[in-house]
Amino acid sequence: MIESLICDFFVFLDMIKYTEISNLERFFVALLVTGFMIWFGGTIIRTALSYDLFDTGTISIRQDLRQDQGTVGYNIYLFAQASLYTNIAYAISFISLIFLTIRFRKVLKYQGWLFMSIVLFFLNLPIEIYYIYLDYALSVEIFFNNEFVYYTSPIFRKLFLVRFENIVLSILKGISFMSAITIIILCVWQPLRKEYREELGS
Repeated sequence: MIESLICDFFVFLDMIKYTEISNLERFFVALLVTGFMIWFGGTIIRTALSYDLFDTGTISIRQDLRQDQGTVGYNIYLFAQASLYTNIAYAISFISLIFLTIRFRKVLKYQGWLFMSIVLFFLNLPIEIYYIYLDYALSVEIFFNNEFVYYTSPIFRKLFLVRFENIVLSILKGISFMSAITIIILCVWQPLRKEYREELGS
């Protein structure tokens, strides 16, 4: 997966090889790819941490963990801690993508794969922002209010379990993750790509 995202970096540079690209623009390309890598990998890790608490195929706490509040609390602590990295990385990707979209907007009609990738990213922005809000609220309770989150506590249900109990949220998050995979596939295969040899202005 990481190799695919690194490939995306070189694909983007290849796409704009007929453009006079500045060091600042190269910096934002690097930020975009690195941020996306961290967010995508972090999302997988956090999902694994979450579902490790549940019985297979359910959102009920595993029987062996119901008397082990320490393990549950520690998993949620790691979940919240990882959100600091993944959400910052997502914000960096978002800012970088806005800058690069504006800068290379003339290229989009020649690079259908890039246009579709950008559209997918922005379509999933609302659900990702809501999840960032939930992560922020959970982190405040844990790191600033020093709350130890038990599976019976209101915080557990309100800020953690709601992600899985609410069918709409769960489906939208799943769609967002599948969109991220689609973006990677688009960047690797580059469908709807046209030749573009006109040097772009700034």
